[in-house]
Amino acid sequence: MNKTHKEHIKDSRGANIARIIFSFIFLGSFLLNGYPLMAALSGLHIITSITWLWIIEKKYSLYDENPRFWYFPASLDLIIINASVYVTGVAYSPAILGYVIVTAFSSTDINQNRGSFATYLSVITFVALNTLVYSEIIPITNIVSDSIFKITTFSYILSSLLLFVVCVVTNKVISSIYLQLNEKNLKLSESLEKINELKLQQDGDYYLTSL
Repeated sequence: MNKTHKEHIKDSRGANIARIIFSFIFLGSFLLNGYPLMAALSGLHIITSITWLWIIEKKYSLYDENPRFWYFPASLDLIIINASVYVTGVAYSPAILGYVIVTAFSSTDINQNRGSFATYLSVITFVALNTLVYSEIIPITNIVSDSIFKITTFSYILSSLLLFVVCVVTNKVISSIYLQLNEKNLKLSESLEKINELKLQQDGDYYLTSL
């Protein structure tokens, strides 16, 4: 396994472990509040998250050869976030931050363009959920508060626009930062290679001179 693989594993370890921790938090919350279907989704998410961590840590070549595997855990992340947003008030939910977190972590991968996937899927799924509740096609639910408010037109528009802007900006900023870091690392690697080549030539010259 080359250095690039090691760096990728190290960079993704924190996000992969955080995914497992949050999965258990969601599972406990859904079980305590009597949402068996969502608890089952959380259980599936835990299994998937642990499997994904194992693949990245022990079988990175599987991911390297099939990078589209990432779309499965990413999609499951957003399903869990949507479920959490729904049961905590949708437009009024603090769990909306989860979309931004997933977008931020995804935007660190400049090769697979994960950030764009997470950005637009987050916005699309939230707006769809927000629309269903705003239109009263499905009832609003809030397990963190006894008060249940109807989603107003202002809240509906504002929450949708804010999520879109924040996710897009987050993706652009983090992708740009990681792209610049990647370019600097490549230049540094090229400089080190040239230094090593010059050193080898110098050592050869010293050897010839000594002879």
